[in-house]
Amino acid sequence: MTQLYHDKITDLFDEYYSADKGAKPAPNKRIESADSLIEDYIEQHGKRPPASVLSRLATYVLLDTLTDSHPDKMSREEYPIMSYAQVGRYFERNTSLAGVEYDSADVRGTIRSSATGAKDVLLAPNNEDINELEWRVFLRQILNDREYSVIESLYDEGMTQAETAEKIGVSERWVRKLLADSLDKLRETTSYF
Repeated sequence: MTQLYHDKITDLFDEYYSADKGAKPAPNKRIESADSLIEDYIEQHGKRPPASVLSRLATYVLLDTLTDSHPDKMSREEYPIMSYAQVGRYFERNTSLAGVEYDSADVRGTIRSSATGAKDVLLAPNNEDINELEWRVFLRQILNDREYSVIESLYDEGMTQAETAEKIGVSERWVRKLLADSLDKLRETTSYF
């Protein structure tokens, strides 16, 4: 059912990328195309399209913004919209535990940055709630949004790989790849004492 709409969205992306720079569809035309697909889906099925279709349409509408690779994007725009890669680079540059004072008894392990090679301490929290929150923050620093979503769906929500694939709009094979990549990243960046 949704595959037809994914194919239509792929056609829109193909049209955008194959057009010359001056002939690319303007943002208002992309919004009209997205609205048309959503209205068609609602007319055919009597409900809104699934999140996977809406997410791809949002990416299509925001292509100009998401592909803007200007290094000062965060400081020159009031409400910047970043791609997954830009979010990762932003948090890698701007988050660290290096300035945190800690007692050696609080240290659970270390986090090694694959980009800089620097190590930060991984602190052992005082209670379960903080432990869960810090674990989620740690995962968000290491994994991109899709990898985090796969880990959360499989381990926190207890979903199957098939259910996770449907939830994020990819194939089961892609879920297995994202899971393997996530676990590799976590193994690579974390060393326990």
